[in-house]
Amino acid sequence: MSLVEIIVVIGVIVLLVAILLPGLSVARRNAIAAKSQSNLRQIHTYLTEYSTSNRDTLVPAAFDYSAQAGDPRVTVRSPSPPGVNPPLGDPYKGSWSDILWAYNKIGPLNPTGDAGDYDYRFDSPDAAFYDKDPDESSNVLRSAAKMTKTVGGDGAFPFGTGSLQTEKDQPGYFAANHFFDLTTNGSLWYTTGQIKRPAMSAYLVDSFGGEVTTLTGSSPAQYQLEYIDFRYPGDLASMLLLDGHVENQPAWDSLRDLEQSRQIRFLKLDQQQAF
Repeated sequence: MSLVEIIVVIGVIVLLVAILLPGLSVARRNAIAAKSQSNLRQIHTYLTEYSTSNRDTLVPAAFDYSAQAGDPRVTVRSPSPPGVNPPLGDPYKGSWSDILWAYNKIGPLNPTGDAGDYDYRFDSPDAAFYDKDPDESSNVLRSAAKMTKTVGGDGAFPFGTGSLQTEKDQPGYFAANHFFDLTTNGSLWYTTGQIKRPAMSAYLVDSFGGEVTTLTGSSPAQYQLEYIDFRYPGDLASMLLLDGHVENQPAWDSLRDLEQSRQIRFLKLDQQQAF
């Protein structure tokens, strides 16, 4: 082959690579989105198993068992062991993911196997875990997509002011509907029979702030969820509804718009209508 022919062949190869790379990138992002949706469906299986074994009680978004700290039956969010730095959150306070993690005995239990590592037997892995094992992405209770931004607070919701800046490249959060937050909702437990429309009642949504959603706004026309992460191709966020199906939604104007236009609710799930 002449030099000109070699240059032509190389040029064609470069052109083909340039054409294929964007397509491969899109395919990879779609695969990550599909994995995240699969995780949400698996979480619904865990939620159903928990409810079936606990008199149809729905898993709370967040809980505070600190008043029962001496009760041996309290086996979620045990105190951080001596020497763990930073401490792994307030003892006996946690979220839906801690309950499902402990209840279903999900692994991994130990980041590196070192004697000084925290044994994640009763708590879902948090920022301290991913700091030691940043490539870990097998946690079914987190998104397969990594967070691209954070709140930059002193700890993830519900017990901090927002996700840590260092969590930026860690697996994204799924945030539970604050409607089920026992720490702010008067310790009111709900059962499956109290949910009027499970097919339009949201339980989890993609978030970069933490494991429980936060609400802003002063009127129905302005009610909004903070820190929702539209992290999938097309700027979509995934939601798990209480009947088990998953929906992908682009940004919405308000929670009233979400309910009335898209048939998805975050407020007053025990009533026929929120607005």
